[in-house]
Amino acid sequence: MASSPPNTGLLSNETLLKHLPEGSDIALHLIYQEIRPGVLRALERAGASKPEAVAYFQAGLLEAASLARTGKYPVELPLFAGLEQLSLAHYQSQHPPAGWVANDYWIPDAISLETTRHHLYTWRALASLGKSCEQTLLSKQPSSQDAFSSEDRWTARPSASMEAEQSLESPGGQESCEAALLKALKRSDPALPSWAKDALERTQDYQIWKKSRSLDQRLELGMPISSPLAPNPTNRRLSKWILYALAAGLLLSGGYWWYQTARIKALFDDHFQPPQQLLADINRRFEKDTTGLLRPAACQELLQTADQHYSAGRYEAAEQPLRQLIQEDELEDCYSDGCFALAIVLLQQDKSEEALEFLSKIENIEAYGEDLYWYQALAMVQLARHQPSLKTVAKGALERFLENTQNEARRQEGTKLLEEL
Repeated sequence: MASSPPNTGLLSNETLLKHLPEGSDIALHLIYQEIRPGVLRALERAGASKPEAVAYFQAGLLEAASLARTGKYPVELPLFAGLEQLSLAHYQSQHPPAGWVANDYWIPDAISLETTRHHLYTWRALASLGKSCEQTLLSKQPSSQDAFSSEDRWTARPSASMEAEQSLESPGGQESCEAALLKALKRSDPALPSWAKDALERTQDYQIWKKSRSLDQRLELGMPISSPLAPNPTNRRLSKWILYALAAGLLLSGGYWWYQTARIKALFDDHFQPPQQLLADINRRFEKDTTGLLRPAACQELLQTADQHYSAGRYEAAEQPLRQLIQEDELEDCYSDGCFALAIVLLQQDKSEEALEFLSKIENIEAYGEDLYWYQALAMVQLARHQPSLKTVAKGALERFLENTQNEARRQEGTKLLEEL
């Protein structure tokens, strides 16, 4: 089993990128708890079905692990943003929108992306054969990068025998197991194709995939993902806020440095026009709601308290009731309202990394989708003020906003900001 990083030092992008390639349990659990939901939402918004989104996320995760292992992942890029881009690249390479071109320098080309998907297809078949053949076939294989045919697309639906993962005895050893794998892959070839042999050679990536598949299966069954960390005698439970802090830490590179960038600050200030009142802004989103659902009284009280502080410019004081709102399970009906309001309050205080965290947790896309992309882009601009290397990421966020907005005035504003960057 891969070793997990110590309890300390979890809150940085650098640490997570260090331990993801080795299949660290804590790295994978934190990624699944804090990053996966947002990436799946992005894939589904792009047009992927839920099962497809899960599969493309797996592909993006393996891609990120490989890039980090070889030093090709841009360390200044937050992992949640990188995983989203890699997963979308896999989806778009198979469902290219009009004019789509994979132009990010660090993202693998279409052939490399397809190779990763074929590896996943091979591993899925391998896992169905049972422990005996699994151990036999994971021995060193001659590697080749020969091209493969299009009929081997990884999205082909696996057979029932593949999913059942029944145990298979292998009296014939390697030869018998290779024949079984060929059958599981639905190949009529006399020998394993080169891409399957290459997949068998990537034992470390295979173990990462097996762990990710196990986590996906737990989530599909409605089972929680428990933390693999041992109890800390000085702090007997891992608070949600430590996990939340991870998402903020992902936005920071290992050598995050701060300095004033007056021009970017001016751009942010010019375009950041938050609502004057939080509660009024939230209420207007539900003016045409016909469901008859009423906001719980406790939720209303907390929002009113936060709004009073917000309207008076007491942003730090406004945080407390909003944090309380999103923590209480009985107020889940206004969870998105609390996340959005808190993100606005945090942006007012130049806490863009934490604002991005709460924007990514908003579930009510119908009510907040238009503003969600806009404020995410502005938060990235605010981050670029302190770390100019993130300006490219900010531009990408603005481009995604322009692809999704239906508001013509906001589109013009976003176009102007993109040009000014």
